[in-house]
Amino acid sequence: MTNRIGASGGLDAENLETAKLRVPHFLRSLGRAVTAADFEYLAVQAAPGQIGRVYALRPPLTAPRQVKLLVIPSVPRLGGFLVPESLEPQDDLREQIISYLDDRRLISTVLDVQQPYYQWVQTEIRIRVTPGENVERVRLAVEAKLF
Repeated sequence: MTNRIGASGGLDAENLETAKLRVPHFLRSLGRAVTAADFEYLAVQAAPGQIGRVYALRPPLTAPRQVKLLVIPSVPRLGGFLVPESLEPQDDLREQIISYLDDRRLISTVLDVQQPYYQWVQTEIRIRVTPGENVERVRLAVEAKLF
């Protein structure tokens, strides 16, 4: 059988080692969102390939049934600067996570899906090139390492 048209979307094939790492999470949660780890694991399962990181904050003592998920969407590595908008989860991604977790959480749990607060930093880098080296090649190599 031959695939005459290249596939698009979807995910890369998962190797055996990655699958082995997922098994303990699956067995622990059994598809239910109870602990912070359950919420994190199931949020990623809600939108495969669309979430770079997710973190469940510990609920405050005044609202013990509240679960706040901080979601960072996956960003393709295209090189260059990251723009802040690329790190904001889109509304449809939030809705997808909420919808998926609503069927798996306790009815008394209040779920809040947000983006984290980012502290942006700026750096200035000066490089001294060894005499005889190609300055442009060194500049491109440094930028490739940074981005």
